[in-house]
Amino acid sequence: MSIRVLICNHIHLYTEGLRRILDEDQGILVVGLASDDRDYEGLEGLHPDVIIADVACFPKLAGRAKKILLIWAGNGRHPFPPFGDLKTMVDQGLAGILDARTDSGLLRKAVAKVHAGELWVDHQFIYSSLRTDDARTKVPLSRRETEILRHICEGDANKEIAVKLCISEQTVKTHCNHLYKKFGVSNRLQLALSVSSGE
Repeated sequence: MSIRVLICNHIHLYTEGLRRILDEDQGILVVGLASDDRDYEGLEGLHPDVIIADVACFPKLAGRAKKILLIWAGNGRHPFPPFGDLKTMVDQGLAGILDARTDSGLLRKAVAKVHAGELWVDHQFIYSSLRTDDARTKVPLSRRETEILRHICEGDANKEIAVKLCISEQTVKTHCNHLYKKFGVSNRLQLALSVSSGE
């Protein structure tokens, strides 16, 4: 069964380009495009599994969808979109962030991860935040917590982390719970986004 994707971008030409890229994947079905306010009417009737949106479109979609993949061209000084707090955005449907400068393969992978209920935070956000305003200097982490945090930010599930680090899945869950407490968050996406935003 195909992943139903709705693409929302304030630049119509960019929206068309994304559709052409995704149309090449037999596992993805683009069910609609939106680039202005008129296009947003009746979106609920399309029943998308994932919505790909830019920063300009996110506020119009917030609260109307559960799996929004935000495309954002961040940089080292401002790695995270300049609006809203993370918990609110996640509550409103944010499920991932993808760097606008990425390639088509990562776009497809991000769509698949978000559809599967996993988070997607582009490595570019993680690397820029860890290089400039290292969140780990604010929160003391053990070596193992640092490793697990890196894997969480890469979108790995607990089982994948356990295999990669040769530890039990229960140990991964325990470390995740410690990380949630240390960063003051309640789930994996909030954890990854708090690291990438340097909060």
